[in-house]
Amino acid sequence: MTYRFGMRRALLAGTAFFLAGCTEQAADDNALGEQLYQANCAACHGADGMGVAGEHPPLKDSDWLEGDERRLISVVLNGLSGPILVNDEPWDGQMPGFPQLGDSEVAALLNYVRATFHKDRLAPIDAAAVAEVREHTERYGVTGTIAAREGPREREYEDYPEGYLDLAGLQLPPGFKIEVYAKVNDARSLALGDGGTVFVGNNRHGEEVYALVDRDRDNQAERVHTIASGLVRPNGVAFRDGALYVAEITRILKFPNIERNLAAPPKPEVVFDGFPNQTKHEKKFMKFGPDGKLYVPVGADCNVCPPKNDMDGTIVRMNPDGSDLEVIARGVRNSVGMDWHPQTGKLWFTDNGRDLMGDDIPACEINRLDRIGQHFGFPACHARSVVDPEFGDARACTRSTPPVHEVTAHASPLGMIFYNGKMFPPRYRGALFVAEHGSWNRDGKVGYQVSMAQVRDGKVVSYTPFVSGWLDAKRDAYWGRPVDLLQMPDGALLLSDDWANVVYRISYEG
Repeated sequence: MTYRFGMRRALLAGTAFFLAGCTEQAADDNALGEQLYQANCAACHGADGMGVAGEHPPLKDSDWLEGDERRLISVVLNGLSGPILVNDEPWDGQMPGFPQLGDSEVAALLNYVRATFHKDRLAPIDAAAVAEVREHTERYGVTGTIAAREGPREREYEDYPEGYLDLAGLQLPPGFKIEVYAKVNDARSLALGDGGTVFVGNNRHGEEVYALVDRDRDNQAERVHTIASGLVRPNGVAFRDGALYVAEITRILKFPNIERNLAAPPKPEVVFDGFPNQTKHEKKFMKFGPDGKLYVPVGADCNVCPPKNDMDGTIVRMNPDGSDLEVIARGVRNSVGMDWHPQTGKLWFTDNGRDLMGDDIPACEINRLDRIGQHFGFPACHARSVVDPEFGDARACTRSTPPVHEVTAHASPLGMIFYNGKMFPPRYRGALFVAEHGSWNRDGKVGYQVSMAQVRDGKVVSYTPFVSGWLDAKRDAYWGRPVDLLQMPDGALLLSDDWANVVYRISYEG
């Protein structure tokens, strides 16, 4: 009994000593965090964390502090450029990074901010987590990119869970049908292999590239292969001469002879490694043109700003081996889709208008390239006639090429394709189909549909919904976000959706 009591007393004493040590360490970390905050952050966000109205967002009771800890670490290390939402209010933030801080210092700073300015007790961030994000940034040379996440992503305003499906609620013209071709996490850009394999790019959900195989030709892919994982925003995919091309933020990879090696993909070759290291509009779309060259839009690294380098806000093309890069269009803010007119051979492309000018301006764009080197207005002129209040002047819109068609502001047109198949009725042949990804910062959501444009003599004469129903207007909530379109050999269209996590097949049965 005496022995047990003595052991218990010793254990209690040891526990008390350990807790006292932990308390002392926590106090030291908190003091360090406060010191770092006052030295690096208080000038903008205020000593009380309330921010500066109209200039710097508040940290006090901010829902932003509840976000993924790796995102918070990345912002402290690498900075932030472009619009964010804080408590549902948009801010066009420009925040410097502090890579000179040590891992323990970054952890102490973030823990102080979250403990001081947030109403709830949030889990502490440790130095090991900071080191992991720092290593990932240094390894890929890309700021703002984090490792793969498990489970669904959180999005603003959402009422429908990721992966929700309601095909019966979609509206199509009479005779058309939509069904699920394959379930794919974060399905983005699409490309078709010579053997019928459908390749799917990815943006955030696992940062992988997939191959969909429909061996029994029942119009549903029964096998999903993972071609690569751990890439840096591998959004763009293209196929040519047996090889799969994958676009990351700064480079293009090539997987040769891919359809014969889906189960054991070859090590990729780097064919180009010269794109700017961006944090805004960094995802690359790409497509092979009729001339055999690879076309890639390079988005503007901001919401609105002058070009930061020669490729900023452009469309470029290059040979399949990455040589002879040429800028063919400028003043293009954020294009994520393109195709060539089947008769004229001219390049058409989508472009997303700038944010934070209001719900209804400026419009998004569908553009046509008539000659190499055309300038499409950004950042001085948006759409046909909206002069930027900061970077434009009265003559800005007279010096640039206007869009062929204006799409509703913030609808975010992404993938587009001219239909030249034989499955759809004759009136659809030559029509332009556009995937509208949907708005993220507009009161009253718009987009979330596939639209069809009738084109005559180089002009859009009508623009109407083709598939709709992903947006629940009564609840102002969405359950699907169309991204890219691909025409199959039988004339059906495939459509990717990075919110419902599927690839659809749209067919006509008459």
